[in-house]
Amino acid sequence: MATSAPRWFGETFRYSATARACAGEMAGERLTADVCELPADGGYTHLIWNRFFFRNLAMGEGYAEAQGQRSKDGKAWETWIRIALERVNLSEVLTIGRMTATLLSSCPVEAKNPEFSLLGTTFADVRIAGTPVELELNQLGQTPITYEAETSDERFRRGKARSEPDSDGKVIVPLVNRVSGSWDRTGGGVAEGNRITIPGFGRVVLGELAVERQRCHLCLVRAELDGFISGRIDIGVLTIDNENARTPLADIPENENALPLSAGLDEEEEQEVLAELNDWVNTHPGRDEPFLFFMGRSLTPAEFFNEVEGKTELGISFLRFLGDQSKRFDEHPRDAIRRAVDANRSE
Repeated sequence: MATSAPRWFGETFRYSATARACAGEMAGERLTADVCELPADGGYTHLIWNRFFFRNLAMGEGYAEAQGQRSKDGKAWETWIRIALERVNLSEVLTIGRMTATLLSSCPVEAKNPEFSLLGTTFADVRIAGTPVELELNQLGQTPITYEAETSDERFRRGKARSEPDSDGKVIVPLVNRVSGSWDRTGGGVAEGNRITIPGFGRVVLGELAVERQRCHLCLVRAELDGFISGRIDIGVLTIDNENARTPLADIPENENALPLSAGLDEEEEQEVLAELNDWVNTHPGRDEPFLFFMGRSLTPAEFFNEVEGKTELGISFLRFLGDQSKRFDEHPRDAIRRAVDANRSE
């Protein structure tokens, strides 16, 4: 007689890590530079920004890279994402010669919360209105970061976390303990912790980590502008999200090969995705040649379409990935397919 037990999708794990050079909102307009995004099946990716800008207010250059893979001992899924930005210039008020950071996640195969780490964080040649600024960094790289540790009484006594979890359940951890320098403060400018108020310009937050149970988000610079220009700009943003990495099934007999009933899309969205994939397969020059290694399998375009259409384990994982992406970027699930096809055609 078969026994019942909670089951996972075997080796299935959807990696989620992104890096943005800059993003912001001004006068109702949202804008972001190209995003470096790790594929859901892991591997390695990178992106170079020869120049990024936001309405000529935030400018600079840099690169990002990310990797996702199983740990050597097979006990965890590991993700890391790194960003390095140079010659960052925020309207000539705040300039930074170089910023770097690497965010890591180790997510146990067992159903436990991940551990995060932050390494290699640097702020070099920081200036306000041309005057050098010195930063005292919070040494976060010495021990793994977990939500449970950041909300413990001991961690709060040490002053590592700035405040208790907010309404969204996040704990905000500053990367910068103190900002000092000799820039002119006669106009009312002040620095407190990692926050700088600049009269006629706004507030700048240098280095802030938002920790949740399954997600970690880093912003190296956040500018809230309320002077002659109003809006918000984030520069150097890293995110690792394990929230939807694994899909637990209900209690089922261990000898049954059950699949989840829903891919997280409505019927119209699924049909749109299938139509896009069908058009892609029918116009692909190598529809019967291997093109993708996903979840341990080598697939041709035609085979991949059949997996999605048949809602196999692989197909469900792909559809759920599209659903997650569409919610994150406020778009139709089919749009991610169109972008990928257009990018391949332009190469």
